[in-house]
Amino acid sequence: MTDRKQQLYKIGSLAKKTGFSPHLLRAWETRHHILCPHRGPGNQRLYSRDDLLILRYVAEKIQAGTRIGELAALGRTILLNKARSAFFPKNRSGHASRQEKEEKIAFRFVRPIVEAAITVDFMRLAEVLDQAFFELSRDELVYLVILPALEEVGQGYMDGRISVAGEHLVSVMAELKLLGLIDRAGHGRHSVTLPPALCCCLPDEQHITGLLAVSYALSRQGFPIIFLGASLPLKDLKIALAATGPGSVWISVTDSVVYEQHRKQLVTLATASKVPFFVGGQGVRPDDHLLLKAGCILCPSPFHLPADLATLLAKTNISS
Repeated sequence: MTDRKQQLYKIGSLAKKTGFSPHLLRAWETRHHILCPHRGPGNQRLYSRDDLLILRYVAEKIQAGTRIGELAALGRTILLNKARSAFFPKNRSGHASRQEKEEKIAFRFVRPIVEAAITVDFMRLAEVLDQAFFELSRDELVYLVILPALEEVGQGYMDGRISVAGEHLVSVMAELKLLGLIDRAGHGRHSVTLPPALCCCLPDEQHITGLLAVSYALSRQGFPIIFLGASLPLKDLKIALAATGPGSVWISVTDSVVYEQHRKQLVTLATASKVPFFVGGQGVRPDDHLLLKAGCILCPSPFHLPADLATLLAKTNISS
């Protein structure tokens, strides 16, 4: 969720809006990796406003004589930053320099991380992350380096450009960094009036990166974090709820099969609980009336940090 409802486009709609054929869009997705569609019902491609923005920028540059290969070589993150700067110019009070800084960060850190994943270069990856940790603020490290890099590495893995080893290398090192940052993020910021946020994954769900990112963002909002990690049996979540007394529960699931297997048991637990359950990730059905009726707040992908979290907290009043 965002301040404005996230618009998603089918490939036919995107083709009409940009003038590029569906065949060309699919080719650019696999060959140049500048598009990052989500997958909807029936595995159909669903493109975001970011994809549309990139394509409009690409269209202008191609018309001016730049080749697609030259544009693709910049990488998706830099292309998106350039598109935002081109189409949404601000005044001279600092926004332009901020855009330039974000583009510089992407060039200096995100691209080398992706390259390290491609070559499975542990030493290079460690060097880049350590340098980013030294130079950047914690929020810059998380929101401008770690999360964009993980998105590009994940897309590279899906495209076959990055091996399982390369994807695991970046994911594990990023998760270790995030765990340390969560511990440090709340120092001096935790509110004595805010109860803890309990964060975990559904049973059989092993991917914790998204959960770690949300946990970090919650900690930066002042919530103490109870991080229970991957694959937590729901019977043990019930025990943890009674033992820790959290003010909210945040559950991550990337696999739709896992989601379907456990949703009824989750409904039972959420209905009996006195605290709100936030269920997010790629595996979530946004129109799941069973969970909605049980009082769960559904946060399907794409979910943009930290803006969407701040909006969600304001709407649900759990931080008041």
